[in-house]
Amino acid sequence: MASQLLCPQVLTPDIVFDTAKSHKFTTYGEMFSVKSMCKLASILMDCEAIQLPDGLDDFETVFKHLDDGCPILVPYDKDESTAPCCRNGNKAHWAVVLGYLLPNVPPSLVSTLNQDKCFPNLYHKPKNVDLSSELTSHIQHNRSSVYVYAKQGKSKHLGVWSYQDLILSNNNLMEWQADKNEVNEKDMVLPDGGIKEGLSGQIVLLKQK
Repeated sequence: MASQLLCPQVLTPDIVFDTAKSHKFTTYGEMFSVKSMCKLASILMDCEAIQLPDGLDDFETVFKHLDDGCPILVPYDKDESTAPCCRNGNKAHWAVVLGYLLPNVPPSLVSTLNQDKCFPNLYHKPKNVDLSSELTSHIQHNRSSVYVYAKQGKSKHLGVWSYQDLILSNNNLMEWQADKNEVNEKDMVLPDGGIKEGLSGQIVLLKQK
């Protein structure tokens, strides 16, 4: 999904895996390092990939980035429906975040938005209109009512996830245990400090050069 926005060529799972393995970022397809994901994204898509150490808690940077039409890669624990959950990192996967939804828009902002032609209660932020400062304040005070449009790699469907749930899931990545029937954990590529240091509380901002 991110490659469709940033890269003209088609990136198949095999191309991504072979490239990651050739650069020693992975053994079986695991990716437990935000730093390695930044390098891999830069190689595959020839884009800027920026590690955001404060992660999703950096509201102003995150929503300004999405307002600019740029995707974000987020490591998180996924449940059976691919939505965020908290399992200490034992269900760690990656998702791409593409946009956001605010159920309750401040009245002061409504006049700056474009009303949807089919759904009169739905409004869209116009392109090239910077509302990041106003939205950041609103989001900080209404975290539980903010949602993001996101997609996990294996899913065919775009999800609408609670932003607060995604923050909690991203921050809870502390450990990982291999399925003994599938892989040898000793062969996994793990950063110093494990996935807590490699993933927890961190995200990747992607944008064209």
